[in-house]
Amino acid sequence: QSTWGRPDVEIDLTGELRKLKDSPVHLKEGVNYRVKLGFYVQREIVPGLKYIMATYRGPLKVDKDEVMIGSYGPKMELQHWLSECEEAPKGAMARGTYHIKSRFTDDDMHDHLTWEWAIKIKKDWKDDE
Repeated sequence: QSTWGRPDVEIDLTGELRKLKDSPVHLKEGVNYRVKLGFYVQREIVPGLKYIMATYRGPLKVDKDEVMIGSYGPKMELQHWLSECEEAPKGAMARGTYHIKSRFTDDDMHDHLTWEWAIKIKKDWKDDE
Protein backbone atom coordinates (compact mmCIF):
# COMPACT_ATOMS: atom_id res chain seq x y z
CA GLN A 1 0.00 0.00 0.00
CA SER A 2 1.19 3.51 -0.74
CA THR A 3 2.33 5.28 2.42
CA TRP A 4 2.38 9.03 2.94
CA GLY A 5 2.21 9.66 -0.81
CA ARG A 6 5.21 7.42 -1.41
CA PRO A 7 5.21 4.79 -4.16
CA ASP A 8 4.84 1.13 -3.17
CA VAL A 9 8.06 -0.82 -2.71
CA GLU A 10 8.10 -4.10 -4.60
CA ILE A 11 10.42 -6.98 -3.82
CA ASP A 12 10.75 -9.69 -6.46
CA LEU A 13 10.77 -13.09 -4.76
CA THR A 14 11.32 -14.94 -8.04
CA GLY A 15 14.87 -13.71 -8.55
CA GLU A 16 18.13 -13.92 -6.61
CA LEU A 17 16.84 -14.03 -3.02
CA ARG A 18 20.29 -13.82 -1.41
CA LYS A 19 20.67 -10.23 -2.62
CA LEU A 20 17.54 -8.96 -0.81
CA LYS A 21 19.14 -8.70 2.63
CA ASP A 22 21.81 -6.36 1.24
CA SER A 23 19.29 -3.81 -0.12
CA PRO A 24 17.13 -2.65 2.79
CA VAL A 25 13.69 -1.14 2.33
CA HIS A 26 13.77 2.36 3.84
CA LEU A 27 10.97 3.42 6.18
CA LYS A 28 10.41 6.63 8.08
CA GLU A 29 10.19 5.95 11.82
CA GLY A 30 6.64 5.64 13.16
CA VAL A 31 5.04 5.31 9.72
CA ASN A 32 2.21 2.82 9.19
CA TYR A 33 2.85 0.18 6.55
CA ARG A 34 1.42 -3.05 5.21
CA VAL A 35 2.92 -6.07 3.48
CA LYS A 36 1.18 -7.38 0.37
CA LEU A 37 2.17 -10.76 -1.02
CA GLY A 38 1.23 -12.14 -4.42
CA PHE A 39 1.57 -15.88 -5.06
CA TYR A 40 0.44 -18.75 -7.27
CA VAL A 41 -0.81 -22.15 -6.13
CA GLN A 42 0.03 -24.45 -9.01
CA ARG A 43 -0.64 -28.14 -8.40
CA GLU A 44 -2.11 -29.14 -5.05
CA ILE A 45 -4.23 -27.57 -2.34
CA VAL A 46 -2.14 -25.68 0.20
CA PRO A 47 -3.72 -26.27 3.62
CA GLY A 48 -3.25 -23.59 6.26
CA LEU A 49 -0.71 -21.35 4.51
CA LYS A 50 1.20 -19.24 7.07
CA TYR A 51 3.58 -16.31 6.80
CA ILE A 52 6.27 -16.40 9.48
CA MET A 53 8.58 -13.44 10.01
CA ALA A 54 11.41 -13.19 12.58
CA THR A 55 13.01 -9.74 12.98
CA TYR A 56 16.58 -9.26 14.21
CA ARG A 57 18.56 -6.21 15.23
CA GLY A 58 22.15 -7.37 15.14
CA PRO A 59 22.28 -10.85 16.69
CA LEU A 60 19.17 -10.32 18.85
CA LYS A 61 15.69 -11.45 17.83
CA VAL A 62 13.41 -8.49 18.57
CA ASP A 63 10.13 -9.79 17.16
CA LYS A 64 8.46 -12.85 15.69
CA ASP A 65 5.13 -12.85 13.92
CA GLU A 66 3.14 -15.77 12.53
CA VAL A 67 0.07 -14.99 10.45
CA MET A 68 -2.41 -17.53 9.12
CA ILE A 69 -3.12 -16.61 5.51
CA GLY A 70 -5.57 -19.43 4.74
CA SER A 71 -6.00 -22.52 2.61
CA TYR A 72 -5.76 -22.22 -1.17
CA GLY A 73 -6.55 -24.44 -4.13
CA PRO A 74 -4.68 -24.38 -7.44
CA LYS A 75 -5.47 -21.37 -9.65
CA MET A 76 -3.99 -19.89 -12.78
CA GLU A 77 -4.52 -16.38 -11.40
CA LEU A 78 -2.21 -14.57 -8.99
CA GLN A 79 -3.59 -14.66 -5.44
CA HIS A 80 -2.94 -11.91 -2.89
CA TRP A 81 -2.67 -11.47 0.86
CA LEU A 82 -2.51 -8.08 2.59
CA SER A 83 -1.24 -7.80 6.16
CA GLU A 84 -2.79 -5.79 8.92
CA CYS A 85 -1.41 -2.28 9.31
CA GLU A 86 1.88 -2.21 11.25
CA GLU A 87 3.74 0.74 12.73
CA ALA A 88 7.47 1.08 12.13
CA PRO A 89 9.51 1.52 15.31
CA LYS A 90 10.19 5.12 16.30
CA GLY A 91 12.68 7.05 18.36
CA ALA A 92 16.44 7.44 18.19
CA MET A 93 17.05 3.99 19.70
CA ALA A 94 14.83 2.31 17.11
CA ARG A 95 16.58 3.77 14.06
CA GLY A 96 18.84 1.48 12.12
CA THR A 97 18.72 -1.74 10.15
CA TYR A 98 16.55 -4.73 10.99
CA HIS A 99 17.15 -8.08 9.28
CA ILE A 100 14.08 -10.20 8.64
CA LYS A 101 13.85 -13.93 8.02
CA SER A 102 10.57 -14.71 6.28
CA ARG A 103 8.97 -17.93 5.11
CA PHE A 104 5.78 -19.42 3.81
CA THR A 105 4.88 -22.74 5.37
CA ASP A 106 1.69 -24.76 5.71
CA ASP A 107 -0.09 -27.12 8.08
CA ASP A 108 1.80 -30.05 6.52
CA MET A 109 5.08 -28.33 7.54
CA HIS A 110 6.07 -27.86 3.90
CA ASP A 111 8.22 -24.74 3.44
CA HIS A 112 7.14 -23.13 0.18
CA LEU A 113 9.56 -20.19 0.21
CA THR A 114 12.18 -18.86 2.61
CA TRP A 115 14.06 -15.57 2.19
CA GLU A 116 15.85 -12.86 4.13
CA TRP A 117 15.45 -9.14 3.67
CA ALA A 118 16.05 -5.92 5.60
CA ILE A 119 14.31 -2.73 6.69
CA LYS A 120 16.19 0.44 7.52
CA ILE A 121 14.35 2.82 9.88
CA LYS A 122 15.29 6.46 9.34
CA LYS A 123 14.26 9.72 10.98
CA ASP A 124 12.76 11.11 7.79
CA TRP A 125 12.02 10.10 4.20
CA LYS A 126 14.57 12.58 2.88
CA ASP A 127 17.32 10.47 4.45
CA ASP A 128 16.62 7.58 2.05
CA GLU A 129 18.86 8.64 -0.79
